[in-house]
Parts: sequence; C-alpha cells; structure tokens
Amino acid sequence: MINFKICLDAEKASTLQNRMVECVNKTTFNHPLYGKISVWCGALENEYFSILFMGGVITVSVDAREFNIDKVSTVYAESQSLLDMSELVKGSTPEVQLQLRNNYLAITDREQSEMTFADLMFILNWQYVEGARVDETDLLGV
Repeated sequence: MINFKICLDAEKASTLQNRMVECVNKTTFNHPLYGKISVWCGALENEYFSILFMGGVITVSVDAREFNIDKVSTVYAESQSLLDMSELVKGSTPEVQLQLRNNYLAITDREQSEMTFADLMFILNWQYVEGARVDETDLLGV
C-alpha cells in the first residue's frame, strides 16, 4: 500500500470522506508531458465522483451531477514519496535535481502500477454498498 498524507485540513477533508460507492471504473492513459495517469470514475449513493492519480498526487471531484465532476477538483493527498523527494530537491544542484527527478519517475511508475481503488477508499474512508460494481480492468488497457 502506498503511504499518503492528506493535504487538506480536517474540516475540508471531511466534506469528501465517508461516502458509499455504488460503482467504479478505472482508466489509465499516458500523457506526453505528465506520464501515466490513472482515473477512477463512478457513482456514490447520491453523487458522482472522479479521482485522478498523477505524479504522486490524488485529486478528488464529487458532484451531484455527472457533467459537473472535474469542474471543482480538490487536491486531497500526496504520496509520501513525493513529499520526501521534494525535500531532497531543495538546495540541490541542477545535476542532482535531474538525477532525483529520474529516480522519482521510476517511483511514480511503480506507484501507478500498484495503486488500487481500495487504497483510495482507505484514505477517503469510503465503503462499498452491497452489490457494488467494481471494474479495475482498465478500459484503455495501458
């Protein structure tokens, strides 16, 4: 399991927590600039959601109307590896920064491969409704 640190204060984080998931689908794709990106979209009991994981950052969007998801997205959490790497980069020479960046790209590739919706449910404190539909077969197959 990947370690994450929630970026929001407790009050703001609580507005996205403790939901019941009815269905979820995963899509992964490669962006030419940002690398591999994973997106989980689905339905909660009374809302729709979209969760994006890219470069160690989890962005969450929840809205009562499906076409509004992603209009107001919130950076919810950052991976501990991203936080550690950002500390190492501070004050480093450009050569060391380049090496750290390359090392971090390998870490993010591994995290992208390991990340599951169960990890997201854990940090969001979400649960499945009985009979929930979960499809993490990756629609694009990347």
